[in-house]
Amino acid sequence: MVELNFKKLSVEPIAPNQDAVRDAVNSLGGLQDVSVAIRQSTEMLDKLRRDTAFADANTQFTGLSAEAGLNFMDYTNSLDMRHTREAGEKINTYVNNTLRTKYDKFISTIPNREVRQHFKMQMEQDLRSYQSRGLDIQKGAMVKRVDADLITARNNLVDKIHIDSSNESYHRLMGSMENHINSLPMSLEKKQEALNVSRQVLSREKIIKEYGISPDKFARYINVSITNRSKPADPTSIASLGESAGDKELSVANDLSGSINDAAWDNLETTERRQLLEHLVRGDNAANTKRKTEVIKEAKYIEALLDKGTVHPDAHKMTLERAIDAFGVDKGIEFKNLIDFKIESAPAVARIKTMTTPEAESFLEQLKSKITETGNSPDYMLRYSKFYDHLAKAHKESMDLLQKDSVEWAVGNEGMKPLRFDDLDNLGGDLAERVSLLKGIDKKFGLNSSVFSKDDEKLFLKKLQRSNSHEFIKDMSRVWDGLTGRTRVRFFIPITK
Repeated sequence: MVELNFKKLSVEPIAPNQDAVRDAVNSLGGLQDVSVAIRQSTEMLDKLRRDTAFADANTQFTGLSAEAGLNFMDYTNSLDMRHTREAGEKINTYVNNTLRTKYDKFISTIPNREVRQHFKMQMEQDLRSYQSRGLDIQKGAMVKRVDADLITARNNLVDKIHIDSSNESYHRLMGSMENHINSLPMSLEKKQEALNVSRQVLSREKIIKEYGISPDKFARYINVSITNRSKPADPTSIASLGESAGDKELSVANDLSGSINDAAWDNLETTERRQLLEHLVRGDNAANTKRKTEVIKEAKYIEALLDKGTVHPDAHKMTLERAIDAFGVDKGIEFKNLIDFKIESAPAVARIKTMTTPEAESFLEQLKSKITETGNSPDYMLRYSKFYDHLAKAHKESMDLLQKDSVEWAVGNEGMKPLRFDDLDNLGGDLAERVSLLKGIDKKFGLNSSVFSKDDEKLFLKKLQRSNSHEFIKDMSRVWDGLTGRTRVRFFIPITK
């Protein structure tokens, strides 16, 4: 039975317990929660798939972009950029066809539409970048072509100035160069720069050509000095005279102002004049040193023969012009006079080197009488005095060598053959001939010579040390067969008179 409570107000509503209402199970609400969860999971999965597709596509796109960049470089490097318009068309075709096809093929593999759209935009940016780079390459090629054309034109004019370096030719060529530069697709600033360089180059080449033709034209700007001059160690030696002559050294003067009636010189600043002349002077100094060295080397060889009484054909090539060029005027004349003197003295030197001491003294006494003859000029007396000293020295040196090594002396003065120990079949005959010559020399000079010179003894001893007894006896038998009876007796003993 329900109990009625009459104490409650009549206006209080009669309703179920609120907690009970809240805690009651609602089947529709549960379905809504599941639906939201599924939707959220689906959205999360779609986002994960999109992010994964983007990450994969981005990795592949990076590789594709790098590969495309390398391919683009290889392709553009293979093009002949001398024809820029044609090369530009080929670059555009390569970008719009070859590269675009590669990108399109990649994009078609992307499964996500949003990701595809993103990389399509990236593709267009890349292709536009390649097109822009293609234009830059064409511009660079055009600049290089203009520069190359400018250099070619300038070199052609340089060749012409080398042929004709007159002022008229210089002005004509400069006008031609200016017209050519004005026709080039360059800014005014670049044209002026090119004109200045061309003027400097042509002026420089004209001066170099003029200096080579007539260095005296620049004499007022060049100082000449002789350095390292000394007294000759041997006044009778051609080589010693040349070595003591000193070095001719050129230097650039301090004052390079003024004109020398040369249009190119007038177009050069003082600094440019100095740099150019210093360059030319360095070349001249190096050439002077080289010429002097060559002349002295040649003189030593010629003099060695002259002192033996032999005149080499090259002795007559030692002209006065070469001597002055190498040693200057004064020393050059002195150098040439000494050469001529020794050439004229050579026959007498050849004779006196084989004279006995009494014969040489008689010969020199006759020569000395010519020096003291009355009426002779000082130059004549000086010339014969030098001749006397030269011959006396030649005879003394010859006799010193004869006493030291008569075989070496005979090889140099009597035509004796040097022995060849590697030719045993002919060694005996050579020894026989040597013995005969030495017999005459010993008789003439009162000597008692050995068949072998000091060098021969060294070679013979070396051969003996290298051979065993059997080989040595066999070799000596071959030599023995080539000797005559009397020569065999004197083979290893001094020659008696």
